[in-house]
Amino acid sequence: MTIYIANTTRQEFEIQCRLPEMGRIWSQRISSGKQIEVKNMSGVQEQYLIAHMQRFGALKRAELHGKITGFQGLAFDTAKPFQMNEFHYGFDEVLDGAESRSVVEATRSALAAAQSMKDKNTNEMMSMSSEIEIVEEHPDKKDKRSRKMKITVDPSISSGDSLPMH
Repeated sequence: MTIYIANTTRQEFEIQCRLPEMGRIWSQRISSGKQIEVKNMSGVQEQYLIAHMQRFGALKRAELHGKITGFQGLAFDTAKPFQMNEFHYGFDEVLDGAESRSVVEATRSALAAAQSMKDKNTNEMMSMSSEIEIVEEHPDKKDKRSRKMKITVDPSISSGDSLPMH
């Protein structure tokens, strides 16, 4: 049986797994934007490898085309190799996930800054709102504009109400 595993991230990925009927750890490196073809596995080994990858965030090819959250960049299929547009789609999903996490972390930073502005004696807020500005450090070389993100939070709202829930 054959499994095609695609790495849609900008980083090299290494899969390590102890497969049944094998006396050592199975290991395979996948370069950024590449895929590998894993052959000559028994059905039990294939199922075990797929379960192992899914445990750590790998998705089936069919799941790449829907609404996904928390995608780590590793996808697999047992039918056919991945096409280039699927790599682009997976890469976009990885970037969207990173951007969502940065918004959550920036919001937490703004809330922490607002909470630190409380009066020690009266526990009264000393500011009406807190704002965090994030500027992209390495903008796309083709795009001369730098990307910015501003987050303003109202410190009177509890932190659980103001954070997006995942």
